[in-house]
Amino acid sequence: MRIAIVDYPGHAFAIQLSRCLARRGHTVLLSYYAGFPSPKGPLERRADDPETLTIRSVDLDQPFQKFNFFKRRQQEIAVGKAFGKIVDDFAPDIVVACTVPIDTQSILMRHARRAKAAIVFWLQDIISIAMREILSRKLPGLGPLVAMYYQRKEARLFHDSDAIVAISEDFFGALADLRLDPSRCYVMPNWAPLPEMPQCPKDNEWSRTQGLANKKVVLYSGTLGMKHNPEFLAALAQSTRDQADTAVVVVSEGLGTDYLMTARNERNLENLILLPFQPANLLPKVLAAADVLTAFVEPEAGTFSVPSKLLSYFCAGRAVLAGIGKNNASAREIRRHELGLVVEPDDEAAYIAAARRLLVESRLREEFGVRAREYAERTFDIEKIASQFESIFEAAIKRRHHPGQ
Repeated sequence: MRIAIVDYPGHAFAIQLSRCLARRGHTVLLSYYAGFPSPKGPLERRADDPETLTIRSVDLDQPFQKFNFFKRRQQEIAVGKAFGKIVDDFAPDIVVACTVPIDTQSILMRHARRAKAAIVFWLQDIISIAMREILSRKLPGLGPLVAMYYQRKEARLFHDSDAIVAISEDFFGALADLRLDPSRCYVMPNWAPLPEMPQCPKDNEWSRTQGLANKKVVLYSGTLGMKHNPEFLAALAQSTRDQADTAVVVVSEGLGTDYLMTARNERNLENLILLPFQPANLLPKVLAAADVLTAFVEPEAGTFSVPSKLLSYFCAGRAVLAGIGKNNASAREIRRHELGLVVEPDDEAAYIAAARRLLVESRLREEFGVRAREYAERTFDIEKIASQFESIFEAAIKRRHHPGQ
């Protein structure tokens, strides 16, 4: 089987799946957008990678225009054309689209159809829902009309796909509203690449270099926008700045980090440590430096969003503190398996109280951490995951070439 996986951000789980499928004898192409500003998986080719694996990046040689809708749309169209050219050259049997913007995916799917390839929509989020909220706020009058256009366009992408792989069953209500054939819809929760995420000791080379080996650390790693409410991290640092043995560490880049840098300077928060994204091979040691790993899902994300950073956190074997709505799939999973504490994403006082509790109660931290690692080892089995994807791909190809059977 010739499999093209187009993963816009370059997630660690997508490259792990690609490697596993290639080792199983499939010819696999993984393509991603190098200019998208987010932590990326280990995308460099390795000495033990099979010859059947190809990794191709797309780069526009210009800054990503996240906050300019019209320029960003132009970039997404350009990236879609580049992905389409890669698909044309590869001639796949199946194209898998993961976290691909609507305009980009529309172009990609045209090229997939031209190649007579089946299409799998690997559904991480319903993009038009977020667009409706953002565009209505930023483009009064015109925004709702544009959002409606993208809502209809995204619905067509769902209908034109031969299979939809959702990361949570919570998506099924929205998909049912679009009258999609339920036999084309599957659930495959995201995971983290466990073999590349060994559980490291807190006292390691990275933590010593950063002066964190002997401190109590609350650490955030990953994309941090203003919608993630970085003020929670500033407020936590402010509430603990008189504790010389405590640090709040943020490993990120962008507007959220800029906000925290200003807060640190204005409030004299010397215990708020801001670092850029670290290389993927250092991530296990970065996360191991923490006593508590923290994450947020913005309120408007509703039940759908499952931050990939949380999955890496579980591998690290550390207590998790999450600011996530109670109905979110991640919140339910953390509570169900007792992996950490969850507070509402707009309750700053509860967040600080939970963080301080975890910093004080070492036994509770350790219990959460042990269960988190056990959960990862029990759940993130790439061979089982790859087998499930193979079955979905085979069904999608059959559906594409033999509709109605």
